[in-house]
Amino acid sequence: VINERVCEGCGDCGTKSNCLSVHPVTTEFGRKTEIHQSSCNLDYSCLDGDCPSFLTVAPGRPGRPGRSGRSEGRRELPDLAAEALPAPERRSACEDFTVRITGVGGTGVVTVAQVLATAAVIDGKQVRTLDQTGLAQKGGAVVSDIKITSEVV
Repeated sequence: VINERVCEGCGDCGTKSNCLSVHPVTTEFGRKTEIHQSSCNLDYSCLDGDCPSFLTVAPGRPGRPGRSGRSEGRRELPDLAAEALPAPERRSACEDFTVRITGVGGTGVVTVAQVLATAAVIDGKQVRTLDQTGLAQKGGAVVSDIKITSEVV
């Protein structure tokens, strides 16, 4: 997060990081800089800029300050043991399955694709994957295609 009251609007953070998530913004105090949180890839390259206005926000405990750390009306979720979960419904062995997973850099598209592919291999299936990561580091599109089949490809 950038503290707009401290930011001088020099743009050094954007120049050093070349990140598309660093945006200039006009405020009542003049030109400042902000981080577009939705497209930020969390590589922290913007911190390479010489700027005192950056703040690191660390999540705290849920609840209100000065209380016991628990929110009113909030209930605890029960812990589920793996044995308590039902077995997944299995598809017929002769069916093929193709999926395309899309997203923006840093959203875990490639990780999700690899988890699915690994699970299919463990299940004895044949798997082909294609990851297109191109501009992922700069907030660009990421596409992962997966084809799962029981036939030898």
